[in-house]
Amino acid sequence: MEWRFTIAVLVAVLSTGSQLIQAQNIAADEPGSLQLVKLMVDDGVRMSPLHPAPARNPLADESGKLASGLTFDLSVTPREYSFAELFLNSDASPLASNYSPASAMLLALGLRDLRLLERLLDKGIDPNVAFDHPAPAGLVNLFENPFVVRELTKDTRVTPLMLAVLTRQTDAVRILMRRGANTELCTRGLRMYPLDFAAELADIPMMQLLLHQEPAPDGAGRRVIVSLSAQKAWLMHDNNVLIETNVSTGRPGFATRTGEFVITHKYPEWKSTLYKASMPNFMRLNCSQAGLHSGYVPVGTPASHGCIRLPPANASTFYTIVRLGDRVSIVE
Repeated sequence: MEWRFTIAVLVAVLSTGSQLIQAQNIAADEPGSLQLVKLMVDDGVRMSPLHPAPARNPLADESGKLASGLTFDLSVTPREYSFAELFLNSDASPLASNYSPASAMLLALGLRDLRLLERLLDKGIDPNVAFDHPAPAGLVNLFENPFVVRELTKDTRVTPLMLAVLTRQTDAVRILMRRGANTELCTRGLRMYPLDFAAELADIPMMQLLLHQEPAPDGAGRRVIVSLSAQKAWLMHDNNVLIETNVSTGRPGFATRTGEFVITHKYPEWKSTLYKASMPNFMRLNCSQAGLHSGYVPVGTPASHGCIRLPPANASTFYTIVRLGDRVSIVE
């Protein structure tokens, strides 16, 4: 049975000041939809100044009523999308009859609204809830990145933490992890973990957060610097050299990639899946196949398949000192 609630005027005290939202005949098939709308208004969803609605909405029938059962006197536009459109879109499940907690979380991240995200978590929504598959089209439209859209529509078991990483919402990642988001969950299709997504983006601070390390200012904390031209590496702490060592990087045809990296995994014993070679004290970079490890180091000569070899004694010391999330800078 249809559940109907009529509001003549909603007055919202927003984060940017007081504004009026006037709606008539707000209807939904279940109370959950309206409860989320009220939660958004109570929470202060940021909106731009109101604009008069057109004389007749092209989506409405002759009576002025929309297919969703909603009619509006005014339309409002938040910063990222058309609020009225989201209300009227039958696919936007948090605001229509098929409201779900997962879609509510998707909405909060689509809006980049941290207060709404926290309110939803306060209401008991599981931070590890998987988004509906496929995600409602009206909410997917909040995201422009094709890879994000692909994950939301093609892959399954995508969680709020994964989406926050993919959309580079660092503060949302902090909130979700503080509320119990599991970094060890992966998508069912591509089997991608939150850390994999951050590595794909080469997002150093995001990888560090996921590895439970707060990003430090440049030069602060532990880091490793590798020089390809000098065939040397330095283990640093607060710009002070702790260890200097010879290394052997990628030989011609197997060049070691330069750039900024993070140690994402550590294995005391590892065997290369490509070359079947033993690589003790393996420290993986950015979830890739490359890393630092113990091995034969001909002085001043690149000889590896792309990894960074260290003499066994120094490799063991590096392995003991460095932590997951430590930065590695590889320079020419």
